[in-house]
Amino acid sequence: MIVGYCVLHSVSSYTLIFLLTKVIIHGKVFDLTKFLAEHPGGEGVILKYAGRDATAAFDPIHPKDILTTLPPGHYVGDVDPSTGKIKLDR
Repeated sequence: MIVGYCVLHSVSSYTLIFLLTKVIIHGKVFDLTKFLAEHPGGEGVILKYAGRDATAAFDPIHPKDILTTLPPGHYVGDVDPSTGKIKLDR
């Protein structure tokens, strides 16, 4: 699943930032913009999965509750499993 597939026809700088800093993990969308520099594995691994579902890569190397340690504001919404559309929480 690709985040933001519907905005490819009008790519603005905001759209590019949105796509490059969001990942899906277990059906939840996270904005990891402010976490990129802090990620112990480096920015590259987050950017590799930016705009996509990173669950399969995330699960084998992270504790189950690690996402609860992110500061407020990183979780931004959910992916509707029936439509694949993102419902932003803010």
